[in-house]
Amino acid sequence: MFFRKGEKHMIIIGEKLVDAAVRLASHSIEKILDDPRFVWGPKYVHVTVLLPEEHYSYVIGNETEWDPKWPEEPCDIKALAFEKARIARREKNDTSVLRDYAPWLFKQGENSYAGGIYYGNISIGVSGANENTDENIAKIIMTCIFLHAHAKAEELKKSS
Repeated sequence: MFFRKGEKHMIIIGEKLVDAAVRLASHSIEKILDDPRFVWGPKYVHVTVLLPEEHYSYVIGNETEWDPKWPEEPCDIKALAFEKARIARREKNDTSVLRDYAPWLFKQGENSYAGGIYYGNISIGVSGANENTDENIAKIIMTCIFLHAHAKAEELKKSS
């Protein structure tokens, strides 16, 4: 829905809707995280959903202590998810697109990992699996947000 400046509008996407979308997506995501082809170590991901005025954080899968057998150095997966979402929002583009086609848009010290996506004032960052898996998990969550938002918009149309 588009509104002119000063018009009041209903907020369709908020905490309740995002929670429902993440719950819906988590069933598929947990199956993905169980497949060793799609992860490098952890079998969980941190997710950050940034809306214009608020943000939400989730863990999908069973979060465990860092395993020294994992091939990567210990890192703050939750902070990486937030950073990916923040960069995607700032640049209004997916972090994989930025990495591949406009790497100069990353600021000094920022990670250039895939896993941050942006669409329609919503950005999502996912971290914990491999980069390709992170980004596709973000897309699954975004799709579930769209499904719930469209259903809510239809409810509102019918009730008005």
